[in-house]
Amino acid sequence: MSHKILATARTKGCFPLTFNKPNALLRIFNKTLLEYALEYASVRHDDLSVIVLKEFYHLFRNTGLTEKFRFEIIDDLSRTGQPETGRLTDAADFYPPPSAGDPSPAPFRIKYSWDLLSCQEQFGEIIAGGNQGYAESNAVIKGKVSIGKGTIIKSGAYLDGNIITGENCIIGPNCFIRGACSIGDSCRIGNAVEIKNSILGNNVNVSHLSYVGDSIIGDGCNLGAGFISSNLRHDSATAVTRLLGEKISTGRIKLGAIVGDGVHTGVHTSVYPGRKIWPGLTTLPGKVIDRDIES
Repeated sequence: MSHKILATARTKGCFPLTFNKPNALLRIFNKTLLEYALEYASVRHDDLSVIVLKEFYHLFRNTGLTEKFRFEIIDDLSRTGQPETGRLTDAADFYPPPSAGDPSPAPFRIKYSWDLLSCQEQFGEIIAGGNQGYAESNAVIKGKVSIGKGTIIKSGAYLDGNIITGENCIIGPNCFIRGACSIGDSCRIGNAVEIKNSILGNNVNVSHLSYVGDSIIGDGCNLGAGFISSNLRHDSATAVTRLLGEKISTGRIKLGAIVGDGVHTGVHTSVYPGRKIWPGLTTLPGKVIDRDIES
């Protein structure tokens, strides 16, 4: 029976993360939503194909998935119909791996970018674990921590939680990573940096004296020294953010920054809770971000 995976959605609810790519390429614990959907469907179906839009096909090629699965390239969304036989799976949602307690878990809806954080918090215990890297003496590793191949955890680093680091990262010395965190490939987490309940993409540098809490940082970002993402309002009310011209409640007491791909921040940039920075933008030294930056 044929099974098609839709990898076409690019929803504004996940902007700025999906401003330049489809939802299927969003990551949780260093794997894309598409990869989780393919693993979920592979258990039940042999005949799999992935439907992608032509304008984004090059992004999927960069993942290596086009060499393992059959991809159908379409020009417009009107061609994503239900197959005559088989099923459709939408890779805009998260399909968790089975666990002993739940062999066939339901998909987790990713409607907004911050849903990625909630999803990671919920499923981290199932996903994290394993060690292919190297930890120097005096590094502390607690909880369920996965260290990628070629990654070095330097002395004084303290990792505590459900944490995954990608390959070829340098973590530390003297940093603190806690909670449910994923750090992509080729990242640099430096001295006096704290990362808490956050998602960092590939090739992200947070090298000096920074706090990244309950935040999502896209690929290729460089956060200058003293970057601070505030994640809690003074009144402890749920974080509010602006989306499609309206203020909406995120439902989260703690929410930091949502940063698109390729952002570079000047030293001592501070971000109000729930604020967003669009891909490719920069900030000046000492910038206080009290509203979304889209241009």
